[in-house]
Amino acid sequence: MPLRDRFLPPQRNDGALADLRTGVNDFLSGVNPGPGLVSLTLPLPGDFVPPLPDGSGEHRYLSQPESGFHLLGVENAVRLRTAGPGRFATLSEFLTARAPGWRRFDPEGTDMAPRAFLGFAFGTAKGPVSAADLLPNAELAVPRLLLQVEGGRAAATFTGTLRHEADALRLRDAWLEAAERGLASTGDVSPTLPVALRRMSSAPDDATWLARARQAVTDIRAGKMEKVVLTRRIRVAAEGDLPPAPVLARLAERHAACTLFAFGNGPVTAVGASPERLVSLESGVVEADALAGTLARGHEGSEDATLGAELLASEKEGHEHRLVVEAMAAALAPTCTELHYPDRPQLMRLSSLQHLRTPITARAKEGVTLLDLVARLHPTPAVGGSPNRVAQDWLAREGESRLGWYTGGVGWVSPEGDGEVSVVLRCAALTGNTAVLSAGAGIVAASDPETELAETELKLQTMLDALGGTGE
Repeated sequence: MPLRDRFLPPQRNDGALADLRTGVNDFLSGVNPGPGLVSLTLPLPGDFVPPLPDGSGEHRYLSQPESGFHLLGVENAVRLRTAGPGRFATLSEFLTARAPGWRRFDPEGTDMAPRAFLGFAFGTAKGPVSAADLLPNAELAVPRLLLQVEGGRAAATFTGTLRHEADALRLRDAWLEAAERGLASTGDVSPTLPVALRRMSSAPDDATWLARARQAVTDIRAGKMEKVVLTRRIRVAAEGDLPPAPVLARLAERHAACTLFAFGNGPVTAVGASPERLVSLESGVVEADALAGTLARGHEGSEDATLGAELLASEKEGHEHRLVVEAMAAALAPTCTELHYPDRPQLMRLSSLQHLRTPITARAKEGVTLLDLVARLHPTPAVGGSPNRVAQDWLAREGESRLGWYTGGVGWVSPEGDGEVSVVLRCAALTGNTAVLSAGAGIVAASDPETELAETELKLQTMLDALGGTGE
């Protein structure tokens, strides 16, 4: 089936917009004012798929194309931005305080509810993560309009405040303007982009990164830590602008099993395709992915099978992977029961890479929320190191820095505290005709710095391909 038919919406949604306009008017003519948030959920056609974000204004997009899951958030009903060591507790308190008085209406029985979008950086520093992307350190935002598709059903959820009768007209205009924007055609979503990408810079440069990796190996072998993750980023420029929609289209075509994301503030959009779920929580059931250990895919079936067997048998990759599994299991144990994971990892095969993956399942104790689990798990040794505090202190002393939300997380959370968060990997920050791409590699005692540098190039290639070129 063609890409456009599998992942992208029809170019016109006039009928859906007319139905939403009628539903909003009918609802606001009969609902009583009151304190707190109010949400209205209305059905959309079963074949509806939200348009891909065009990069204008604030937008939040999450999609798992293979399973038919899509979320697009337009504008903000409420939003909290925060930072510091207690950032997840602050976000949780913000959501928890609103849940009891949050009036939710679903007049046509869609069984689909409001959700908030969540995003955060690797570290806890206050203020914008960097001047380059202007993303806050951590934020939770309930969109004014949420377009959602899941399980073959589609709906639009409007959220706002209606404290007085006089607010009804204002709220109607705001909701309908958001609907017009949210249902607007993406325009040209052909996965064709400028193919001439010029690599402008690398931070740190190769020599500095290799020296840092060699120092890490020395310190690990001296017993100072077991693992540390080193990252680097490159800046590339194209002949023309790099809007998020065609980049997402290419990612959907090549990485349909991953979680696609695009979080933007207008000038800059963070876009990517993450293979790694940090954690999900649904009706008490916890699922998390331990993902560490990487090797390239083979060009032919026999070569691919050989490389997969090599990855599974690698003592070095297996050691790196076990550190992640054991740390995640230990982090979940105090808040969960019935904790299970297999003795041996599985292969997760992507288009050009394969990883070692161990799925972890558990049951959350009463009152535990998604944000509670995120606070316990992040950062895992897959993105930070082991022991966690020692590795982070080492990275700070070495001057390692990470742009935006790279190796942080993006996801969604319900008013009741359920939801899902993915680790921000295989990503780029798009601004005009430039993109900043990030990648990293886990360093352990058996690591070879040159090999680890080559691994980061393999990981960068995922986004270089999505941008339409090689970035030479």
